[in-house]
This record gives sequence, C-alpha cells and structure tokens, in this order.
Amino acid sequence: MESSNLKTVNLTETLVVPFADEDWDFPADVPGYGVADWLDGSKAVLIYDKFDIWLFPTSGADPLCL
Repeated sequence: MESSNLKTVNLTETLVVPFADEDWDFPADVPGYGVADWLDGSKAVLIYDKFDIWLFPTSGADPLCL
C-alpha cells in the first residue's frame, strides 16, 4: 500500500468515554487500554475502554459499545 493512501483518523474524539488508562499515575505518556483485534477485511476494529469493548467500523459509521 502506498503511503499516500494512508490517513490518520481519531475514532474516539466524539465519545465521552475515556480510552486512556485513567488510573495511570506515572510520569510518562498515558497508555490506552488497547486494541482487541481487527475484523476480517479490516471492516472494523475492536478497542477497549476501562470496562467495555467498542466496535469501530472503518466505514465511518457510528461506533458501537458491545
């Protein structure tokens, strides 16, 4: 894949749910809770918040808390 086809998208910017570790108490960058996996064909990515897993479709459709 050519790098000219790649773009960065903030998937969580419109959500009020924190995806960064709220309990992180160290003088370093706050890590996220992590990525669970990608669905076949990269149609969506599964991302953890503190208590749940969210499905983020790569089509741009609304995320879904599973």
